[in-house]
Amino acid sequence: MKRLLGITTDPCARVFAKYFTNRYGISQKSIVWIAWGFAVIAVCLISFDVVAPSVSPERLEFFFLVMVAVTTVILNLLSRRAESAFQQELEAGDFLPCEICGYNLNALEDRNVCPECGIAFDNVELQNTWRAWVAKHRK
Repeated sequence: MKRLLGITTDPCARVFAKYFTNRYGISQKSIVWIAWGFAVIAVCLISFDVVAPSVSPERLEFFFLVMVAVTTVILNLLSRRAESAFQQELEAGDFLPCEICGYNLNALEDRNVCPECGIAFDNVELQNTWRAWVAKHRK
């Protein structure tokens, strides 16, 4: 539930969430809220006989469950695609994101401080962190 609400203490998950948002132009949390909003509006319209008069409550429940299932499938597919692309970039060595802000630290030569958020980092430790993340999420 915490992941759905966007509450996470895992810095790798936070950076991946930013990557997802940059890739698709919308956050995972926003997709969930939009889909729930459409489902609630549709159920309200149907239940107040605006769209389809005399619809049974069982049909409303079914419609709502279908909307939740479709949202889950779409979010899962988008997340898998973004995660795969993220893993490829990490494995290629072209991308070494800061654990705090996601800034690409690969281009920095001698400086071990993120220019965006100012956090000091150890290059080897950061690479090991991301290698562990890739190994954990590899399918």
